[in-house]
Amino acid sequence: MLKKIQYFWQLSYQRSPQKNLEALRNKFNSKLHQSHQELGDNQRIYQANAVIPDLWNQASYQEFIAHQLQIHHQPIVLLGKLEEINLLGAILFKKNLQVNTLEWDWQDPINLNGFPEYSLLVICHIPVSEYQWNAIQELKQRYLNRLTTIYELVLPFTLLPVAQSSLDYYVKNLGEITSYYLGETYFRPIDQLNDVFPLAEKSVIEFGPLEGCLTAGLVKLGVKSLTCIEARAENAIKTLVACSAFGWKNVELVMDDFHNVNHLKYGTYDLVFAHGVYYHSLAPFLFLENLCSLSENIFIGGFCATDELPEGDYELLEYSGEKYRTKMHKEVDYFTSGVNPIGYFFHKDDLMKFFQERNYEVIVISDEDAEIAAGNYLRFLACKK
Repeated sequence: MLKKIQYFWQLSYQRSPQKNLEALRNKFNSKLHQSHQELGDNQRIYQANAVIPDLWNQASYQEFIAHQLQIHHQPIVLLGKLEEINLLGAILFKKNLQVNTLEWDWQDPINLNGFPEYSLLVICHIPVSEYQWNAIQELKQRYLNRLTTIYELVLPFTLLPVAQSSLDYYVKNLGEITSYYLGETYFRPIDQLNDVFPLAEKSVIEFGPLEGCLTAGLVKLGVKSLTCIEARAENAIKTLVACSAFGWKNVELVMDDFHNVNHLKYGTYDLVFAHGVYYHSLAPFLFLENLCSLSENIFIGGFCATDELPEGDYELLEYSGEKYRTKMHKEVDYFTSGVNPIGYFFHKDDLMKFFQERNYEVIVISDEDAEIAAGNYLRFLACKK
C-alpha cells in the first residue's frame, strides 16, 4: 500500500497544485474502496460478451439504443469511453434528446455536478467481470431507476439478427428492416392511408403480418390495439421477434387461417388491414364477406389482374348475382405465399365493385402498374356509408 501511495504521489506532481490534490484524493479513495476486491478472481476480465457484438461499428445497434432511450423522455447522461459516448450522443442529439457525456471507467467515481438531477444515467460499458457486475449492482442500488446500462438496452435487439440468420426474411438487410421497425420509414405507403383515415387510437385487425414491417408502421401511427392474424409459423415467429425486441405492448399475434376470421369469433374493429393477402384466398367471397363482418372500414392492398398479366383469359366467378373477372394462380410453398394451393387475382374494378355493391364508399390510395405476379397493384379504403 505504501508503494502505491508513493507512486500516485510522484505522478501527482506532473500536474498543477490544485489538480495534484484532486487527482491524488480521487486515486487514493478509489483504490482504498477497491483494494478488497482486487485480491480475488473477481477481477478477471473476459474480453467480450458472447451475445453482444461491437456496438460502436454497427449503426443498427446504435439506432436501436437511441430508440430505447427516447422512450424515457428525460435528460440523459452517457458514461463511458469518450469516443464511444460522443458517437452515441450525436445520434441522440439528432433525435432532439437532451444528452450529456461523462468520460468514465469502472474504477472512477461518478460526478454529476452540473447535470440535471433527474437525468437518466447510462453506463456505456459492457460488464465482463465479477467486479464490474458488482459495480453495476452498487450503482443501481445508489441511483435506483435513474441508472441503466447499454447492455440491457441493446440485448432485446439481438433477437433480430439471430432470427434473420435462421429464417427467410423478405427484407434481408438489418439496417433497412430496423428502420421499418423503428418507424423511421414506412414499408409501404400506409402514411397515405393515415391521411384519409387517421389511425391514432383505432382498434385494428391485420391479416398476414409476414415479418411485422407493416405492423411497425401501424404501431408508429398510434393504433390503440392491433390483432395480427398469421397462419405460417415462420412468419408468426418473425412478427413475435419484432414485438418482443421493439416492445410493441399493444400488439397481439394469433395463429389462425384468415378464412376462419369473422365477427363471430373476433368481434369488430375500427379498421380491417388486409395488405397483400386477398389474392391468397381459395374462397375469396367468403374472405371478403368476413372482412365486412369485422369492420365498417376496410383497407385492402394487393395485386390485381390485367388483360396481359398474368397470362391467360379471365375466369368469371359469379356471386350474389354479380360476375367478377378473375385469374386463378397456383401458390408455391414459400413464406410469402398463402397456405392454400390456389388463389385468385381480381380485376381491380371488380374487386372494388364487391364493396360498392355493399354500400361502401371506395377511396383509392394508390393504383400502380406491376410487372410481377399480376399487372396492377391497387390499394384502397372501403368505408361503410
